[in-house]
Amino acid sequence: MTTRLGLDLGPNSIGWAILDDSARIVATGVRVFPEGVDRDKKGGELSKNETRRVARGARRQTTRRAKRKRRFRKLLVGAGLLPPCAAAKAGLPERVEWERQAFMASDPYVLRLRAIREPIDRHELGRALLHLCQRRGFLSNRKADRANKKEASQMLAEISELESQIKASGADTLGEHLAGVASSNPLSRLRGRHTRRSMYEQEFNAIWAAQQPYHQAALTDDLRQKLHHVLFHQRPIRVPKSVIGLCELEPNRRRCPRADRRAQRFRMLQEVNNLLLIDECGEERPLSGDERSRLLDYLAAADKRSFDNIRKFLRFGPAVQFNLERGKRRNLLGMQTDKAMSHKSRFGSAWRDVGEEQKNRIVRTILDEEEAVVLRLAQEDWGLSAQQAECVLEADLPAGYMAFSREAIAKLLPHMERGIPLMADDGALCAISEAGYLRPDQRPIQRRQKLPLPPPLPNPIVRQALHEVRKVVNAILREYGQLDEIHIELAREVKGSLQQRTEYVWRIREREQQRDGAADAIRQHGVSPTRESINRYLLWMEQGGECVYTGKPISLAQLLGGEVDAAHILRKSRSLDDS
Repeated sequence: MTTRLGLDLGPNSIGWAILDDSARIVATGVRVFPEGVDRDKKGGELSKNETRRVARGARRQTTRRAKRKRRFRKLLVGAGLLPPCAAAKAGLPERVEWERQAFMASDPYVLRLRAIREPIDRHELGRALLHLCQRRGFLSNRKADRANKKEASQMLAEISELESQIKASGADTLGEHLAGVASSNPLSRLRGRHTRRSMYEQEFNAIWAAQQPYHQAALTDDLRQKLHHVLFHQRPIRVPKSVIGLCELEPNRRRCPRADRRAQRFRMLQEVNNLLLIDECGEERPLSGDERSRLLDYLAAADKRSFDNIRKFLRFGPAVQFNLERGKRRNLLGMQTDKAMSHKSRFGSAWRDVGEEQKNRIVRTILDEEEAVVLRLAQEDWGLSAQQAECVLEADLPAGYMAFSREAIAKLLPHMERGIPLMADDGALCAISEAGYLRPDQRPIQRRQKLPLPPPLPNPIVRQALHEVRKVVNAILREYGQLDEIHIELAREVKGSLQQRTEYVWRIREREQQRDGAADAIRQHGVSPTRESINRYLLWMEQGGECVYTGKPISLAQLLGGEVDAAHILRKSRSLDDS
């Protein structure tokens, strides 16, 4: 007798049923389990470890801030810009001795104002610099993918307002502006304002330039470099390698970034090798060797090419179609990274003269190395200016990872360059077999008496669901014995008839076209498009550039600068709708 198990897998429940060979239901059941994440009052996802992680992060931040202040204070004392701390010798708390110093009673904002206008005493200068170390402003940590750094819109709006106030007051620095605010209104609160790191860095440079002629012996270039590093250095955000998936062909290797040039060449070859031409009579044929070679060169010269442009380039009539257009797809992707690197603000036309291996090394350095290393190599080895090096770091490179590792792609590329498709189901010649790998249908199936532990996954919802599936299936095996078939239905599968699925594909393609247009519009204004910025742009267009609550106009600069955000008119927690 054939027994089949059906599983309906959702984020917090599993429905199951066992059927015999006559489609009679043998047993059914439902297992409800806690979701892999917690939910806030608005229905947003919260990690189960968030409370512990936030507390640990706060402790680290407090410790690092105290360490930075101690190092900064020690440098100032060693340079004679602050009086030595006698409290440490007396065994008293250092804070008590510092508060006893007469210069500590002076207003630091007044000292910061005087420091850029007139010569001041060395200890007063040290007091002004020490005050800069108390709060050093907000800095967005910029790596290859800066779009992943979400900034609070309210904070950005406050920073923008403060910059406008500084400009309107005629002040040259943040300290000068705050000193003017305090003098005009002694009861005004100066702390608690959101500021940028660049404001403090500008003021540090202005104070140093103004006071160095009067204290040349103390204000050396070496001291300036050390103080600047302690005051403004910030650890870059690192993406742990553990969150990157493993290669399907090389299980001990991590997947290759999509921005890697070889990964883009691999994807381009895969699509061109699978491309079929459909003539006026409906007959299909692959591209000829000359057509394929010309198309590869045509794609490599741009980030993407539409099928209409491909038809014109290959001199095909408008009645000729391609098989990849059946899903309403509009274009083939090219070398997106080369397009970004050849921008005039980065390498410009000189990128075409760089060798292929050198291009690969440059891109891998941008993807894998720290920001400081990229900036140094860009100016020392790549011949770029400081401004061009900054623009290289801000390049809009494709996000995400391929299914294969760099090592696997390197083995597959030579065979795909010959025009061999990546995979073939009927045992025909394919790149995977030529490279020495097994096709999925050739890989041995590991049969077990029960399901093993699932692999570690970064997605908490999927990880929780897989563990629950293991518990359910193993319990069914113990109760009802071995099964012949297992059918799984996932909550996100597209259901419905052929017509419904076709309409669903049409809606996806139309939405893709709208989002591509929004991304191009955002890039034209010098901003890297992200999923969030594209959503905001589309809503902004639908609203005619106005706020639906106040009726006030929203400029494109405010929209892309993060000063506005999208709100749920109907709360998700009550409407159960996240649109």
